[in-house]
Amino acid sequence: MRVLLRIIRRQAIGDITTQESSHSAPIIRIGRGADCDIHLPDAGIQLEHATLESRGDYAFIQAVGHASISVNEKVVDGIRLQVGDRIRLGLYELKVQESIEAVDGDEALVLTCERYEPDDAVLLGKAGTTTGSGVGARLGMRGLSWALGSLIFLIFFVWPIAAHYSAESRDVGALDTAMTAGHQPVGDWTTWGRSAWLTGAVSRSHALFGDECTSCHQKAFVPVNATDCLTCHNNLQEHVRVEQFSFASLDATGCLQCHQEHEGNDQLVLNDSRLCVNCHQNLAATSKGLVEVSDVVSFSQHPEFRVHGVKSNIDTGLKFPHNIHLDSKGVLNLKEESQVLVCRDCHLVEKEGTKMAFPQFEEHCAACHGLRFAFEAPDRSMPHGDVAKAKTFIRDTYASVAVKGGLRLPIEEVPKAIRERAKTLNSKEVEMAQALAWVDKKSASVISGPFGKGQCAECHTIIENKDDPLAWDIVPVDPAVVSLTGARFDHALHRQVTCTACHDARESTAASDVLLPKIGKCQSCHGQPSASHLLPTQCVDCHAFHQGHASAVKTGEPTR
Repeated sequence: MRVLLRIIRRQAIGDITTQESSHSAPIIRIGRGADCDIHLPDAGIQLEHATLESRGDYAFIQAVGHASISVNEKVVDGIRLQVGDRIRLGLYELKVQESIEAVDGDEALVLTCERYEPDDAVLLGKAGTTTGSGVGARLGMRGLSWALGSLIFLIFFVWPIAAHYSAESRDVGALDTAMTAGHQPVGDWTTWGRSAWLTGAVSRSHALFGDECTSCHQKAFVPVNATDCLTCHNNLQEHVRVEQFSFASLDATGCLQCHQEHEGNDQLVLNDSRLCVNCHQNLAATSKGLVEVSDVVSFSQHPEFRVHGVKSNIDTGLKFPHNIHLDSKGVLNLKEESQVLVCRDCHLVEKEGTKMAFPQFEEHCAACHGLRFAFEAPDRSMPHGDVAKAKTFIRDTYASVAVKGGLRLPIEEVPKAIRERAKTLNSKEVEMAQALAWVDKKSASVISGPFGKGQCAECHTIIENKDDPLAWDIVPVDPAVVSLTGARFDHALHRQVTCTACHDARESTAASDVLLPKIGKCQSCHGQPSASHLLPTQCVDCHAFHQGHASAVKTGEPTR
């Protein structure tokens, strides 16, 4: 959006001067920081206090972090701006003008900005009218300020420094033991002094260090930098390829841009999407000519999903038409009964809850797809999963039939030794040869016929062998051919949503179809944190910063 800012200054002699400036960016930042688009130098304003962004035909102002803004004397976190609105930030007042003006041919939101100085005369008057013999009467407002400032200096600066070096100069073994056990020594001035600067409890990720502050803080009163973090997190990978993105490497302060300790158990990772957007809103300019990347300004303008490294259709090795299995009329099982299937009959969430487990034949397919192959042995079925074992099983089955005998089939199909006698252990050599020949012929016929290769081909892609008709095989099944390498999705968190709400499985005719939903499916429920009718979603909810989505510490334990 574009903003035309008019700064109004009132001179002591009564003159009024104005200064205009134009700002153009997807998101206009307002704050005390020098890098903000609208710079308001006031100690009562945060470095980045609020943002302005265009939402169609209106402008929206949003407070940042724990900051607050006042619009028309009402404190809000975010609000749609209208003509005449007065926005109060510290000592500054921004007012939305009545008209939209053109700047370089583009329409711009016009704001006036005026600073109101505090009325020192009123404050002095209140202090000067104080009567009596109290401290306020003797010292006045300025004296009280100096006294309070000196007290704060002693408590939060001198005392912590003295406590730190005093504790280092004596044996604190007993003290550390007591603190580790959760017994804080009562009345120990060094303990109280050293905790004065502690901004909060450490996160769960660093709880293993206990009270050993020096594990991270190498020097007293010196903030932790990235080199200290990399002492343990030594297997961190870069965010992207360093040779293509200059900002990919982790410098001395890189960790602190996204991680902040002592903010509670669950606040180690800053989840503000603007940390990501700052770099991803103009990747063409920072990627050294890499054209396949897409800019990201906000979740509402998120690029369409793409599966990297695979084609639109994938040879999974399987023949599985979803539309047939999800027929509302049902499918026939081995008992000749019609059974209506749903997605969860075959697809279940893995134990960790993130991914879907690959279907298993014995649990999800065997009820409808039998592997019986022999009329002579109706109680026997081929094993699933290994073609070589299945072929051996077929031959062993017919060898067992030949040994038992007793088959009542025409003599041209079954040798006399197998047909008439129940036991052939004492058969003549010629009869044994006839039985073995029958076993070879029968098993070869089944392996290459409809009850062997034909039965496997109903679900699997067959690999033929021109030199040997019996040496056929199946294309290996790859259960992980499709994955979103750049994002993570937790199916367990979406149990209340039906599978077909996101995946068009009822329209799929082949297992090679990539049933990846469109971004619009997600945007129907998820949106910007400022969207009141949608689930607030940040970049880090789906994307990890470091390649590999995890980092390993020297102990071998993954960090989360």
